[in-house]
Amino acid sequence: MSGQTQTQTETVRFPIYVSGKVVKGFGRGSSELGIPTANIEAEVIKSIPLSTGIYFGWSQLSTTEDDFKQLSKDQQDYLKSILVKHDSKMFSPVYMMSASLGYNPFYENEEKALEIHLLNKFNCDFYGLTINSLICGKIREEANFISLEALIKAIHNDIEETRRQLEIDTWHSFKKDDRYFVNL
Repeated sequence: MSGQTQTQTETVRFPIYVSGKVVKGFGRGSSELGIPTANIEAEVIKSIPLSTGIYFGWSQLSTTEDDFKQLSKDQQDYLKSILVKHDSKMFSPVYMMSASLGYNPFYENEEKALEIHLLNKFNCDFYGLTINSLICGKIREEANFISLEALIKAIHNDIEETRRQLEIDTWHSFKKDDRYFVNL
């Protein structure tokens, strides 16, 4: 299901703003799937008014100067190349994102998770940073898969659908939403 064919109920709810700290997940995104994700803290997930599924939208990383100092030297060195300082905070560019909200039936998770894949290549993880996201629409329902290869193929299809949806003017305009700091 693409973002253009949402049910009437879900269409009126978008975009949904979600902000939370990036925490350690299961470690499967990068290692097993080759598709790294930023996992959001559990308290935030409970407040998201959406059903489980795969979504698309925009995300921006941010941190305070104090939190930045708590990161590893490798993280700091890399993130200095993408973060822009504004007042006492630091911000990344705004990136396209594809997100899984749910229980990941293939892995039989017992707890609901929000895993955000930023459509960009990075050289470090984001543990401890805040990720601010606008969820613009739903791509499809959460599903189980017969193999790891089938799951990976579906995720790549979701990423391509994310790109298509975010090029539509309705969704592309949210990249400059006033909840983001955009250094123009």
